[in-house]
Amino acid sequence: MIKRVLFCAAVSILLTVTLFSQRSNLRLDVDYAQFRGVEDSLYIELYYSFSASNLSYTYTDGLFKGAVELELSVFPEGELNEPIKERSFRMNYTIEDTTESELNQTIVGLSGLFLEQGEFTLKVRGYDVRKPEAKDSISFALTLPAIPEEHVAVSDLQFANSIRQIPRDPNNTFYKNTLEVIPNPSRIYGVGHPILFYYLEVYNLLAAAGEEDEYNVRTAVYDAIGNQYFERENIKSRRHESSVEVGTVNTSGFQSGTYTLLVSIVDPTSNVVVSSSRRFFVFNPQHGIAEDARDVLPQGVVASIFAIMSEEELDEEFDQMRYITSSGDRQDYARLTTKPEKQRFLFEYWRQLDPDPASPVNPVRQEYLNRVQHANEQFGFGFREGWRSDRGRVFVVYGPPDEYERYPSRSDSRPFEIWHFHNIQGGVKFVFVDRTGFQDYQLVHSTHRNELRDDNWEQYIRQN
Repeated sequence: MIKRVLFCAAVSILLTVTLFSQRSNLRLDVDYAQFRGVEDSLYIELYYSFSASNLSYTYTDGLFKGAVELELSVFPEGELNEPIKERSFRMNYTIEDTTESELNQTIVGLSGLFLEQGEFTLKVRGYDVRKPEAKDSISFALTLPAIPEEHVAVSDLQFANSIRQIPRDPNNTFYKNTLEVIPNPSRIYGVGHPILFYYLEVYNLLAAAGEEDEYNVRTAVYDAIGNQYFERENIKSRRHESSVEVGTVNTSGFQSGTYTLLVSIVDPTSNVVVSSSRRFFVFNPQHGIAEDARDVLPQGVVASIFAIMSEEELDEEFDQMRYITSSGDRQDYARLTTKPEKQRFLFEYWRQLDPDPASPVNPVRQEYLNRVQHANEQFGFGFREGWRSDRGRVFVVYGPPDEYERYPSRSDSRPFEIWHFHNIQGGVKFVFVDRTGFQDYQLVHSTHRNELRDDNWEQYIRQN
């Protein structure tokens, strides 16, 4: 019987070797898997990781100490004002020195929560405790269907860096069903991590009457255009109501690209076939590019962040780039119909702005997206993302102002703000007024030569 234990704020630190990169911002990788819970609930495991080189450290008691504060929020679909579940906790990380060997680590954690079936939005936010401006946040839709009881069913697939059998250890966050399962939230394999481990739970094996003693487990890997790279079939004995399926895929011979792992359970008793599938990514530059990208994506794109972005993520990033793209750029992008075309477009666009194309990090893109993220966190209201607001646009385009003036609501005036930039065109200002009373601060005046100018702007702050 698979038992479920909820760790309300349990995290564990795992060290795995990664490529060294000293970044100025925190970057989170987040993944999740759905399992059967208690009674009618579902159990969600949330996995997250970040590089030790992202953290800032303080030296105390002969050690370098860093920490990340994490906040988890679950919202009903389409409602981002009142979360139905919230959780925050701190992950501490301590090293003896700040040499490359100490910083070449990935810190991995897990947190579990119970939810009812339904549609949700999950948001994960993290920031460096000692450097709060180093932060990251990820939001994604969470669809939780009910797990059927009348026939064989399966959980989500969980990708892992390692799976091994260990003695029962309730203090180990990664322990479940006699196994230590170390998650891989990035789902990236290949150089440095050639072995893909996976974990799957199977339920209701004894649900059908007159059940046979055996069932089949079929495992296959497909590339992005449906070519099969790997296949395996095992016959298992049906001894208990539920079981755990674990396995490995050696990706060392795969070409760089996107793949899908498909695990199917074939129940001959009920003639039911149930499956669980999940995408993963392989980076093996020594073997070239997978067929879905060959002759379409240049090698530089495959080695970039755009190679592992979904088409939705590519579209979202280009949408956020509207303040720096021309009408011609937007027309060109609108004509693109395939994901590889969009990957190549974004790669080439940002490369033209990169002061050091040989560096793995483009500081121009990083700064721009950091401003978008800050605008979302500070200037959003209602269902509008912060970067789409007037204050968000000005922040993204011009950066943080040198001086703020904030004026709250009074009986005779509306709330308004004045932003001063001392080093633009000899000094400019922007005036924003909350004309509706719903935190929608609209730009009504600026002394910047390319912005809206209205020297009678004070009329907008007067209450009628």
